[in-house]
Amino acid sequence: MRIPHQRDRVLTEQISVFASPGLVITFQETPGDCFDPVRERIRSNRGRIRTSNSDYLTYSLLDACIDSWFPIIEEFGVQFDEMDSLITSGHSGKVVGQIHAMRHELNAFRRTMLRQREAIGSIVRGDDDFEFFSDETRLYLRDCQDHTGQLIHAIDSLREMSADLREFHHSLAAERSNETAQFLTVIATIFIPLSFIASVYGMNFNSRVSPWNMPELDWFLGYPFALGMMAAVATLMMFYFWRKGWFGRHS
Repeated sequence: MRIPHQRDRVLTEQISVFASPGLVITFQETPGDCFDPVRERIRSNRGRIRTSNSDYLTYSLLDACIDSWFPIIEEFGVQFDEMDSLITSGHSGKVVGQIHAMRHELNAFRRTMLRQREAIGSIVRGDDDFEFFSDETRLYLRDCQDHTGQLIHAIDSLREMSADLREFHHSLAAERSNETAQFLTVIATIFIPLSFIASVYGMNFNSRVSPWNMPELDWFLGYPFALGMMAAVATLMMFYFWRKGWFGRHS
């Protein structure tokens, strides 16, 4: 069996159980485990654990190992909800990398749960002719098998949520990019006629050769006239774009 450890990241640890009539021994890699509820039941003489055989104690240990995964999976759900809020508010930061890392861990969890469900299922079915567990205890082991199924279902739901969050993030990023491109396009479109007007006046046609060659060059208010024409064109275009709904569009 593998149990999780919540540190900076979720690590798993292999726990081995050696069981025989009247004897149960567990081996683990690091100090600390998920067996405190079992120890407390033994100390307080709650339930039937002190009056049952070693197969029931073995079942209790296996059940504790499997149940230790539920808080980890719930914490993943909380983190995904927080990421959804960050993406919606536009403060996603490096959320895509975090989602990818968590999805990688969920895939590893799922593989672990599948192996553990199969191992418990073989005991429940009696495939290995292992007669250590009584028929009554095998019924309890079905509860462990059901819990692994619930964990697999929860992990699958979280994996789907991670995919939805990545798609949601990409769609919002694309929408913001489109809005930025639209804004820049509007600005560029406004400045195109202004640049045309400025370039025409920059040709400096000689008005003395022909009255049609830039008569504004000899006007007292010729320069303000050119600037006013640019401002009027920009204002009319912005008003047109506003009436078309190109400003402040969110869909």
